[in-house]
Amino acid sequence: MNQGFDRFYGLNCQRQSHNFYPTHVWSDRKKVMLDRKHYSHSLIADECLKFIRVNKDNPFFCYVPFTIPHAAMQSTEERIAPWRKKFPEFEKMTGKYGGSVITNPVAAFAAMMAEDVDAFVNFPAPENLPQFEADPRFQVIVGSTEGETILSTNNKMPPLDNVKVRKAIAHAIDRQAIIDGAMFGVGTPIGTHFAPHHPDYLDLTGNSAYDPDLAKQLLAEAGFENGFETTLKLPPPSYARRGGEIIAAQLRAVGIQTEISNLEWAQWLEQVFRGKDYGLTIVSHTEPMDIGIYARPDYYFQYDNPAFQTLMTDLRSESDPATRSAMLQKAQTIISEDYVNGFLFELAVPTVANAKIRGLWENAPTQATDLTGVSWSN
Repeated sequence: MNQGFDRFYGLNCQRQSHNFYPTHVWSDRKKVMLDRKHYSHSLIADECLKFIRVNKDNPFFCYVPFTIPHAAMQSTEERIAPWRKKFPEFEKMTGKYGGSVITNPVAAFAAMMAEDVDAFVNFPAPENLPQFEADPRFQVIVGSTEGETILSTNNKMPPLDNVKVRKAIAHAIDRQAIIDGAMFGVGTPIGTHFAPHHPDYLDLTGNSAYDPDLAKQLLAEAGFENGFETTLKLPPPSYARRGGEIIAAQLRAVGIQTEISNLEWAQWLEQVFRGKDYGLTIVSHTEPMDIGIYARPDYYFQYDNPAFQTLMTDLRSESDPATRSAMLQKAQTIISEDYVNGFLFELAVPTVANAKIRGLWENAPTQATDLTGVSWSN
């Protein structure tokens, strides 16, 4: 339990650490039960100060890590109280993370405005960014990720196995409306599975321009003049939940009815990713340069194109930069013209930070936050 320390106090479980009002803490090997009314940071700080006072005349090493808000976005009640009054419409709303129900999700905004947090990478509420931009205490940095956000489509499930149906879906979608409605304008439209900031990116958004009349025509040609029904299974991120509602309405306008299911990540992995029991889903693929997944017919959207698979095999053995660039652009074109998935937008990474902080990354080339170059200005 003590992990080599003479004195331990705090949490040793990631699930408990996600909540700032946990059910228990550990005092050495003793489990101290709580009632979810004790703020863990205060408890840990108090014990730390006791230890320092007792040992102040002797050399000691004290390691005190605190949990930054990253899931529940909780702060102390006295900090949140003013914001409850300002945003009463959120009072009875709940969010979930790891099984815990979190009330008043506006606490993410409150924690930053109260300056309990100095920097918040990947801030979860893009609708609040203008307020931070107008406040001289803060800086707002909006960069790009490697995350292609797509309407993943089960290419083996009828009628989605019909390319005309997939093309109809693509033309029924208004990307900009999704970016504006789900991401409050933060995001870059894409027409294939490739990052727009990559030098080999090919703008193919014209292949799937918003055209509901063409979508209806394609459905009729495919034998679905009266539309059809399918499932839309959504993982937890707000881009999926908000975007899913918008896409469902856009598909409904051309006759496609979707049954929406909101899933936790474990359910999504089991039903969608591994079980392939879905029609449509929305997810951001954040791995860099991952277009090669389209060469895997057993991957969850089950796209099986031997010509594309051969192209990816040849790409791995090609070393000439110009040839590789041409091959990558050909690969982008193939999946765009096969309408494998609905290509929506490149996921952005908004950061809200104290105006005096320097060195935070603008873009997120990996799923990590590099603090090695971060410092405070005078």
